[in-house]
Amino acid sequence: MSMTQSTADTVRTPPLCVELDGVVILSNSLYESLLALLLVRPWSLLLLPLWMLRGRAQMKRNIAQAVTLDAGKFP
Repeated sequence: MSMTQSTADTVRTPPLCVELDGVVILSNSLYESLLALLLVRPWSLLLLPLWMLRGRAQMKRNIAQAVTLDAGKFP
């Protein structure tokens, strides 16, 4: 393996992070995710208080793992 090839393999492009809510889309992605979750699994409404006890970030993570949003349907 040449030196240039090993160097090129280790160089990584940083991820692009964008604020969606109110900047790129006109709604709030958390609300959109909650609505999608309630449409697919309405009983998960009972789990929301438990998820919130572990913190807002954990609640968002649980919601994101449960549903997949279609970016083309955002307002």
